[in-house]
Amino acid sequence: MAWYRYYAEAWTILPAARWLPRRAGYALGMGIGLVDSLTGMGRLSRTQLASSHHLRGRALWAASWRWCATPYVDLLHLNRCARGVADDTSISGARVRVPAAVAEHVRSGRSLVVVGGHFPFAPSMAAVESLRRIRSEAGHDGPIVIIVGQRSEDRRNGGVLRDQLRSDAFHGAFPDRPGTSPVTIVEVQRGRMLSTGRELLTAIRQPGALCFVALDRPWDAAASHRRPFAGWAELALSTNAARLAIAGGAGMVSITPKRAGTVSDVTWGELHDAAGATSAEALTDACADEIEDAIGRWPMDYQLSTGFGRSWDATSNSWRSKQRDSAVIPSRAAEHTARPETSAVA
Repeated sequence: MAWYRYYAEAWTILPAARWLPRRAGYALGMGIGLVDSLTGMGRLSRTQLASSHHLRGRALWAASWRWCATPYVDLLHLNRCARGVADDTSISGARVRVPAAVAEHVRSGRSLVVVGGHFPFAPSMAAVESLRRIRSEAGHDGPIVIIVGQRSEDRRNGGVLRDQLRSDAFHGAFPDRPGTSPVTIVEVQRGRMLSTGRELLTAIRQPGALCFVALDRPWDAAASHRRPFAGWAELALSTNAARLAIAGGAGMVSITPKRAGTVSDVTWGELHDAAGATSAEALTDACADEIEDAIGRWPMDYQLSTGFGRSWDATSNSWRSKQRDSAVIPSRAAEHTARPETSAVA
């Protein structure tokens, strides 16, 4: 797809975020996604979905259409929020039901690391905003940090442009609340890992701190953990979130959104006490198991490649090897010896 078409499509979302009602904006995002699904991007998504989920015919085309439309719908929601059209929770259309254990953890004033994957960001941000409100109602305050990947400088890459616009929307997506700390966006940059780590550790050690970070790609090779993940026979995942939670004595929980039309559900994983974790790898595995399960159930919402080494078995709700024995592969890298596959830094 030509880069200038991405420019035209992405910038169509910006005025739509201000002037169109939410349902009309959603229809526009789906329309742009339909155009994308007829290009090379759509062919790539159909190849991926056919391999990982054995989809065929109309089901494959429908899934490809939704996969292509998801970034535009997400960009629309974030920009509506950033432009003050609606508050953080309502604009994502997310049903955010915070589990009692997580809510109690936040009310107690303890720090929390929230990990996710490359799913739609607007529902995830709605979840973080809900946590901030629960914390504020309990009379606590603390830093809120959202960690994003380093931006590419290649402006001709349309997908990069779209991601940059989405990242920019983060900065305006959280209005300042009287008496509460503002949200800080931290961009992970190569060459500044040490200083960034110190900054994050200082923040998470403060009472009531909240931190959101994607788990499914490493920040740097030194803090990565290789294991089977979704359709990948082996993939490097980030252990930075787990290391941060352990060093800061924080809790750690995963969230995964599922979009159904203009409404999303946010699924929460189990709350993990980092103080009781045997290692950063074990804590990473526990959350990664929950995230890869969501990828298997809702592949249209996941925006990175799911790999071609394994496939999702809807009967057993598990990822299976494509080897001849078709055995279910455990979620521990130590039990798997496939050839490593490369991955990009988030």
